[in-house]
This record gives sequence, C-alpha cells and structure tokens, in this order.
Amino acid sequence: MPNYCTNELKLKGNKKDIFALFQKVGFKGDSKESLVDFIENNKNKITMRSWLPMPQTFVDYDTTNPKQDRNEKMRNECGQLVSMFKSDKEYEDYSKGYDDAVTYQKETYGVVGWYNYNVHTLGVKWDAKVFEYGANVTEKDDEITVECTFNTAWLTPITWLTTLAAEFPKLYFQIDGYEPGMGFHDCVGCENGVVVTDYTEDYPDEGCDDNFNYRE
Repeated sequence: MPNYCTNELKLKGNKKDIFALFQKVGFKGDSKESLVDFIENNKNKITMRSWLPMPQTFVDYDTTNPKQDRNEKMRNECGQLVSMFKSDKEYEDYSKGYDDAVTYQKETYGVVGWYNYNVHTLGVKWDAKVFEYGANVTEKDDEITVECTFNTAWLTPITWLTTLAAEFPKLYFQIDGYEPGMGFHDCVGCENGVVVTDYTEDYPDEGCDDNFNYRE
C-alpha cells in the first residue's frame, strides 16, 4: 500500500477559458452554477486521465508485467490449479499479441506498460479522482477560480499539471502536494503555459505552518 500524497489544486482564469478546460471532459454549461453542478454530478468520474486518456494498447495488454509462461497456472472457481491457456494456439496468439504490443508501445510512446506510461505522463503510478471530495468554485468579475483536494500515490502529479498548463496557456495552474510520511511539500505553478513556481521543501509529520503563497 502506498503513502498517499495530498494535493491541493488551484485553477484560475477567464470564465471562457475555464469552461474550455472542462468542456474537454464533457461540460456543456455556460455559468459558474452549471460548472458547480457538473463537478458535483461527476466527482466520481472525472480523473486525471479524463484530460489525458491512456492509449488503448496499454489497456489491452498488461505489458507492465512479464509475459506469461505457457505452463503458468491459475485457480478456477473451484480453487483448482488449471492451465491459463487451453491450447498451444491460444498461447501463441497471446504471445504474439504481447510481443507486438511491447514493440508498438516502445516505438510509439517511448515506454512499455501502463505503469511506465502513467509515471511518464502523469508523474504518478495510478490515476486519481480529481474532484472526489468536491470543489470550491468562485467567480469574481469575469474570472473563475476552482480549488479542490485529491490524493495520489507516493508523489505529486506534476507532469499531469504541466501538460495541462501547456495545453491551456491562458489559465493559471497551481498544485501543492503534501506527503508527511516522506516529509515533503511540492509546489508547482504554471502561467502562460510554462512553469513559474517550482520548489520542494521539508514537510514534517507534525504538520506545516501553511505559509506558502497562492497567486491572488
């Protein structure tokens, strides 16, 4: 079981640009109130991968794990050990598909397996529900701010944040990741599509003094 990193995410920008960010994950409204409803109704569906989908090849073939052996066995519903493959042909088809997937993933994405793809594109091992605990959405003049907290395994999803920031350069993104078990606090902020704040500091188990500065 991993240590969980608690992430405080802040998104800020012109209403039209905030809406464009959420339209990518299915939002169709045109007001702060409709955005609040959308987040609440989809808080168990919107994940980091909702913005950066995983290619199907990593879903179809579990190349993160070693290729299975022809004689490998599994337990059936009665608890008996039986062969994982019913015939040589079934194993040959599986083996070729696995080998082809490894080659394709390496050549196309530069990594092999869902684990490496997640680390490469999200910065963490597993996907996560971004709005699982809801969100605070505020509006001032024509600007909307969205703030939420979510957990990821071991690390702060910095790569995910910087990728989104590059795609939506008119928005301000900030994430603060706190992991008391390993004792660190990461802070990364992006503006105009590039990183403008990037530091890591000690975060003791007894808590921090919460003196970091958000962009106002």
